[in-house]
Amino acid sequence: MPLPSFRLAIISTFAFTVSGCVASGTALTPVVQDEGPALWRLADDDTEIVFLGTVHLLPETLDWQRQDLRVALENADLVYLETDVRSVSQDDQLTFTRLGSAADGEHLTDLLDEATFQDLETALAGLNISVSFLAERQPWYAALALSRVALESHGFLSEFGAENWVLRELADTTRPVRSLETMSDVARNLSALPMPTQLTLLTESLADLGGLKSRYVETIETWVAGDTQHLHELVMADLAENLPEVYDALIVARNRNWLPQVTNIMEEETGNVVIAVGSAHLIGPDSLLNMLESEGWSVERY
Repeated sequence: MPLPSFRLAIISTFAFTVSGCVASGTALTPVVQDEGPALWRLADDDTEIVFLGTVHLLPETLDWQRQDLRVALENADLVYLETDVRSVSQDDQLTFTRLGSAADGEHLTDLLDEATFQDLETALAGLNISVSFLAERQPWYAALALSRVALESHGFLSEFGAENWVLRELADTTRPVRSLETMSDVARNLSALPMPTQLTLLTESLADLGGLKSRYVETIETWVAGDTQHLHELVMADLAENLPEVYDALIVARNRNWLPQVTNIMEEETGNVVIAVGSAHLIGPDSLLNMLESEGWSVERY
């Protein structure tokens, strides 16, 4: 069964970075100032957390920042991202690369049948990428890179993504920005996936590159509209049903790792906090917010 949401799932939940092609931006309808992406609030007597579900890659032309989000950032004493890319260490980058590399003597092209290899070669040629760029990578890494570069070629860039907007808003302040995880944390989860599952991720990515742009536009418009139910259906529902191992690696395991960190913020920190993470982490049955409520915390949507 095809998995039309896989590419969206990967890009929506992991701020993976790879150099790619850049095309002109994609025009989308701007958001009305008092509407926009969903926000949630968790508070006790001395601590308030505002949660923003982000999209990592956005077009330059989109005006999505709702006014109460701007206010929350202005009032924030502390901000958390999945990973603050500005503080990624060289060791973490090297670990990420190592975890995404194939075993010695193993080549990605050796794992693919002839038809899939030809599809890969054609897709990469269309993106001005040599097959050798991915030849010594694990399939999960190749799938991420392929989807990422394809979206960049349509003008969806991390430079205009929600996290980078948050960082620009904080650029002239001394307020700290902290990370909930490292780049290599996710790479470890994905590298542990069985090879047949990794190959499915890659082949499904290849199979639907042609429809990637239109689905991504729909995802962004749904995110901007704050329609969290439809957003979950677009981004995660098929993946959870058909490739639960990947869903667990991308969403469930990471949410479980973040849960004690958020609980610690509520118990040990004071003041106003903003947590901005991929939207898929805050929607659906396995969301971080549902995990918090199962621990007895009360989360309300703005």
